[in-house]
Amino acid sequence: MSNPAIFSKKNFFWLGFFGILIVLGLFAIFASIRGSKQLAEQKTADKPPLLTTIINGKTLPVSKIGKLSPVIQSEIDTQRQQKNTALQLYIQQEIDNAFEPALQNIPRFTDWYYSLTGEYSRYLSAVTGDMGEYLADKMQETIFASAHLNSLLDTKQQLFDQHLTQQLQETSESLKQTLSNFLTQNELTPQAKNTNVIINDTEHNLNLISVLDKHLAITSVDIGKQVVSGLAGTAIGVVAVKGLGALVVKKTVAKVAGTSLFKTASVLLTKLMAKAAVKGGGAGTAAIGSAAICSPLGPVAVACGAVAGIATWLLVDEAFIQLDEALNRTAFEAEIRQAIINQREELKTALVSTYQTVFEQQLNMLGTDISQRIQQIEQKFVPAEAVRQ
Repeated sequence: MSNPAIFSKKNFFWLGFFGILIVLGLFAIFASIRGSKQLAEQKTADKPPLLTTIINGKTLPVSKIGKLSPVIQSEIDTQRQQKNTALQLYIQQEIDNAFEPALQNIPRFTDWYYSLTGEYSRYLSAVTGDMGEYLADKMQETIFASAHLNSLLDTKQQLFDQHLTQQLQETSESLKQTLSNFLTQNELTPQAKNTNVIINDTEHNLNLISVLDKHLAITSVDIGKQVVSGLAGTAIGVVAVKGLGALVVKKTVAKVAGTSLFKTASVLLTKLMAKAAVKGGGAGTAAIGSAAICSPLGPVAVACGAVAGIATWLLVDEAFIQLDEALNRTAFEAEIRQAIINQREELKTALVSTYQTVFEQQLNMLGTDISQRIQQIEQKFVPAEAVRQ
């Protein structure tokens, strides 16, 4: 039979033993939980602060700024394509409009050319000067001067300068809106700004609006100077700011004067020989007829014969002019028209290329400037592994 005193002592032993184990276990669990919490807090305290930059007064994580350059460049590319296309169409349409009155005046020149007045004017110039130069001057007078092509082209150049200025302004506004949207979408919330945020010094705060204005807010006068410089390397050559019209007209006249039919028109020998043969062959008949008519007039017969001779001469010339016109006028006008159109197209190509180049230069400088500024921020504040997203 067991002793109750002994049993009682054993129970108390095990009660104390297991009680201590339970207390120690609870203490260990508490210590583990508290230690983990402290360790987590310590790791959080050790995590590097969020690095930020200020762009146009808005605070952004530096980790986001690298995404800005592609966004801006994408909009620049979009504007480049849209504005270059619009610029090309505008220049082509306006130059076509400027040349149209001159093209409409071609018949005025050929009307004069296929007339007795034109014929004898050319004879006189051949005797007293250079008939080719005289024809070119007459063409300048009847085709280009009366169409005011000179002043029209000068006016168009000023319009192109103003148009490109407007294109740059529109591009600037579009880029500013793109920038504003990006900054608004990526700006840190007020809560985030109060948690471990370091604002970089003002030396590296970016005002990209001023960068846009620097490259895109240029005047039409500045554009005009760049265009004049750009045209120096084209078929148009060097022009003064307001001298485009005079140079183009001069080149157009020279181009027409270089056509085959125009060169032929400057040579009288063949035509004169043909006329002389007809006039010589018909002189006997004319003389016999004139003598029969004028013989009763006595002394007045000399004057009568002279008048008859002049009439015969003029009739032969008129007949040759009409024949020449019937055979050659259509081709003559077509050659003149094509020469003018060729010069017009050369001018359009030169102007489109030059104005687009000026536009491209501004966009390229802008894109490079923004990219470099963003790279400076990234290089100063990243290592990226230190940035908490």
